Amino acid sequence: MEPYLERYGYWAVFAAVGIEGIGIPAPGQTLLEAGALVAAVPNSRLNIVLLVFVTILATSLGQTIGYLIGRLGGRAVLNRMPIPAHSLEKIERGFNRHGGWLVFFGRFVDGPRQLIGLFSGILAMHWGRFMLLNLSGAVLWASFWALGVYYLDLHLDAIVTALRHLNPWIAGLTAVGLIALLVFALIAVVRRRGQGKPDI
Repeated sequence: MEPYLERYGYWAVFAAVGIEGIGIPAPGQTLLEAGALVAAVPNSRLNIVLLVFVTILATSLGQTIGYLIGRLGGRAVLNRMPIPAHSLEKIERGFNRHGGWLVFFGRFVDGPRQLIGLFSGILAMHWGRFMLLNLSGAVLWASFWALGVYYLDLHLDAIVTALRHLNPWIAGLTAVGLIALLVFALIAVVRRRGQGKPDI
């Protein structure tokens, strides 16, 4: 991905993330993560704050276009499918009740990330509700991956050093936990056997 980022910079991330939001498979998240790694390099041409902003704009715009496509033409396609009308109504009611979670968190899963906007439009989610959840989800997703990868790369050596120092403590606590678990399991088995013995 680095050659694309070096040549096109923010436009590469914008295009991939935006196209993915419309419903077309594209390496949006991969380019976002690669861009965050490039931004972590000293004197990089990519700025992490601008990268996050571009990603939020691209994913929310892509999902909005997907929504409009679904709202304007998707329902006609769905009605031609061999789905009973009562099943379709049940799907629509369920989506309008719980679909907000999908719109907000769906970007973290491949498949839903590409189809959130399209299905929200087809199933007639309210425009204002969709836009609010769409923008909120975009901010969460872009910030999580871009800033997470960026700061992890910046502080990787410190994290590895800290883990090395914690390793003996973690191993000790794990051993104590396993021993305690075995003791409780043995006590439970002994009690169960004692209760199962017939009275003489």
